Amino acid sequence: MKKNGPETKFAVSVKKASTQSELESIINELKKHHINIEYITISGIKD
Repeated sequence: MKKNGPETKFAVSVKKASTQSELESIINELKKHHINIEYITISGIKD
């Protein structure tokens, strides 16, 4: 994955129904790689 500098942003789309803890672990994994998440689109999230 090519980085275009520190302002590179990603939009994450979560297709499968996910729990809050699953989403947090995805976000934390991306943050470990210094990926800046601009926004997340979620369809069918569980309560």
